[in-house]
Amino acid sequence: MPQLERWDNLPKGVRQHRSERMRDREISVSDLNQLRLWVEMA
Repeated sequence: MPQLERWDNLPKGVRQHRSERMRDREISVSDLNQLRLWVEMA
């Protein structure tokens, strides 16, 4: 399984880009928390 990088370790430009895509796609904080929990269980 590929390793996922922690948010704090991503370059500022990548974090900004991902934040914009989250807003564009209406991804909620709840959705992100569910993903985080799923990744931690894997």
